[in-house]
Amino acid sequence: PVLSPPEIIAPEKNAMLYEGEHFIVFAEQLAPGDTRARHSHSQRVVIQLNKTRLQQWPDGEPEKFVALFTADGVLVRQTGDEVVLRHSGAAELLGFAQGVVQRNGRSGQHWISNVIVESSSEGAIGTCHSMMVVAFAETRAHQITSTGQCRDRFTRTAAGWRFKERVFVQRG
Repeated sequence: PVLSPPEIIAPEKNAMLYEGEHFIVFAEQLAPGDTRARHSHSQRVVIQLNKTRLQQWPDGEPEKFVALFTADGVLVRQTGDEVVLRHSGAAELLGFAQGVVQRNGRSGQHWISNVIVESSSEGAIGTCHSMMVVAFAETRAHQITSTGQCRDRFTRTAAGWRFKERVFVQRG
């Protein structure tokens, strides 16, 4: 559950989008690169939406995946403490995403749950559980190909929240 901060966020930084009987929706108005000690709920939602977009990237458009990262963003996959792959920067991330699409086509789907996002001095940090499911068109069967935890560092850019680093620690 999302808990409201104990104090009211200053109105000069907010834009009220909806005020209903049971809930309100607002957007905090921060300039790119501007940070607070704690992020508002609307910023958490934006970060979570960016994470949700990661589920959609193996749809034949690797550029969507690359756009989730900063220009110098890093993607790491580990098994325990051993680094299995590391891609840094837009060119390497694009090559990785193109390879995944070439191997799996549109059959792969990430399932992400238990998302936690907290503020940090650089922007935000997050964790989530991830599971990759591949569907086989011929048999309509599904197979879980990996499970684990993502450890993320986010930064706010002029284009919105982006991954500075995503480390996927694979289990099993």
